[in-house]
Amino acid sequence: MTAKRKHVQLINSPTNEFGLLTCLSRTILRDSDEEFARSLLREGINWDVFLGSVQYHNLLPLVDRHFSHIEEPSIPTYVYEFLQHRMRTLSFKSQFLVAELSRVFSHLTAHGIQAISIKGPVLAYAAYGSLGLRQYGDLDVVVPTRHIHRIGEVLSEIGYELHPELASSSQWVRRWRILIGSQVSYVRGRQFFNLDIHTHVMPLHFRFRPDAAELIQRSTTLDLGAEAFSFPEPELMLQILCFHGHKNRWETLKYVCDVAELVRSFPNLDFGSVIDEAKSRGGYEILLIGLSLANRVLDAPFPELVHSNLRVHKAVQVTVNSILERLPHQYILGTVGFKDRIRLQFSTHGSIRAKARYASVAGLRRTMVWNKDAVAN
Repeated sequence: MTAKRKHVQLINSPTNEFGLLTCLSRTILRDSDEEFARSLLREGINWDVFLGSVQYHNLLPLVDRHFSHIEEPSIPTYVYEFLQHRMRTLSFKSQFLVAELSRVFSHLTAHGIQAISIKGPVLAYAAYGSLGLRQYGDLDVVVPTRHIHRIGEVLSEIGYELHPELASSSQWVRRWRILIGSQVSYVRGRQFFNLDIHTHVMPLHFRFRPDAAELIQRSTTLDLGAEAFSFPEPELMLQILCFHGHKNRWETLKYVCDVAELVRSFPNLDFGSVIDEAKSRGGYEILLIGLSLANRVLDAPFPELVHSNLRVHKAVQVTVNSILERLPHQYILGTVGFKDRIRLQFSTHGSIRAKARYASVAGLRRTMVWNKDAVAN
């Protein structure tokens, strides 16, 4: 089987642009990936669509890395220039956010608030091996629930204030938003980024909701050069990434790439304990969807235990096929509609009680004015 045919079978009706993007969406290219990329480049790429897709799917660092090593005459000069220009901006922001995360943690610690960071720079380092290979724009920090209503005062001492959309809400609405969404967003200066403070990793209408205490108890230490940060153990982080992607309807390839790169970075990951925990916490189907996507789209390696679980769950593959039908065209289609979101979530909320809980909380959340910029990274 050629590299090209293999990639076509992984994605339903791919465009050349999306095929090239999936090929480059990994930290290390195999010979087959490079061969496939060159074949697509020779066939022809709509560069406006490709660059738009790269930005939409938040995979610019990986594309830039591999394009710098692929010498193909068909790649226009302006494409290299565009990537280099955007990478300078992203590199600056990445370094800034690492320093800012350290500043926030030092201040919280001084006030007796224990916290842990998820996603953002810590995930970039743990899963991708480099702060500069994962695109992120905000910081996500989880703190104990008991501190959430004084966190604003603490953060104000270092220049933070509530996000304007949240600040303009009544106190009653603000409390409901925090309760349902399990997070509150802060900004400072020119709103260059959001600092999202969470009480749990997922909103109220999801069953899988680790809090700060669990994350800290089940964490390891990452040494990011001059700074060290706690990071959830890989077995827990894998579940978090699958839920995070599912919450966001797997609308961007970055969510799939996060799962694939985490698995590659931790070859001794205990999938047996992950599957058992997912079953006990009501996240089994969501876990399998994330693992299936990572395997089918990006060839993430899994043991037979994972494949055997995937084979017996036909409903999961139906959902995965539905996601793969739209993912190559998501850049053009835009955000998934509310009805389709509910349909996707209902497919993984097995009991009537779970469906009712999700629908009621999601409906209440929809009636409120939400901060559209507070998209978790």
